[in-house]
Amino acid sequence: MKKFNFKLQKILDIREKLELEQKNILSKAASEYQQLVMKRDENIAKVDLSREVLYSQMKTQSVSIQQLQTIDFLQGQVNQLSRSLAIPIEEKRKKMEQERVKYNKLVKDRKSMELLKDQELKKYKVAQQRSEVLEMDEIAKNFTKH
Repeated sequence: MKKFNFKLQKILDIREKLELEQKNILSKAASEYQQLVMKRDENIAKVDLSREVLYSQMKTQSVSIQQLQTIDFLQGQVNQLSRSLAIPIEEKRKKMEQERVKYNKLVKDRKSMELLKDQELKKYKVAQQRSEVLEMDEIAKNFTKH
């Protein structure tokens, strides 16, 4: 019995390799995007925490002008950092989305090839079954003649 041979197997292998490479590129782009977002969010959280501490102190004790100025300064720094990170964050987001589109296309291409392979395998199995039936019929025919 002849073994199934998918004529486009090398192309399928190449597409799988390209998909894996693109997945790694997408992962790196997503990581870079997340790092910037986390940096921005951590700084905002620090200022928010400092402000909450200051507000809770205001309820129980007096707060100095210097402490209020420090909070205002920190808030200004966070606002400036958020503005300075807005453009790089947006650029990283766009790059990540571009890489995601490329990745999704490669996945679709690979799945199309796998579907084609599955269809050819089914055709091969049907042909093999027909061949086996014909052989059995021929054997039975020859057996009944003798």
